[in-house]
Amino acid sequence: MNVLLLHRSIIAIFIVIGFSQGFFLLLSNVYNVIEEMNFIVPTLWLIYGGDRCKSHEIQSLMYMLNIPTNVEYFYDCIVKLVLLVIFYHTMALFVFCVKYNPLINRQERAERIERYRNEHILKIKSKLFFSTII
Repeated sequence: MNVLLLHRSIIAIFIVIGFSQGFFLLLSNVYNVIEEMNFIVPTLWLIYGGDRCKSHEIQSLMYMLNIPTNVEYFYDCIVKLVLLVIFYHTMALFVFCVKYNPLINRQERAERIERYRNEHILKIKSKLFFSTII
């Protein structure tokens, strides 16, 4: 019975499922290369890298993800992370200061009060004008 009811809308169901899967695929991290993700590489290096292996050996996970096992690359990723943290915190502080600037809010509030006052005076004048006519 359900097959008969879904027969007409089966194409719409496939279209909706296809678009939703495509949308979720675009939002996922499938296309990101691990070695370019500076927040994952130091963690993997701390867990699997360093002096865990001998000088002629390499961890298989680090090899599969194409992550260098030298200390300089680890420090480079840490520096990039610190710079990213500073950049994002600076941007957040800038947006916060712009959004909650009391001078801008005072000016907008004064303009709104003046507009309301002018409209209110016009309404009172129009009421007085119409009351004198009648």
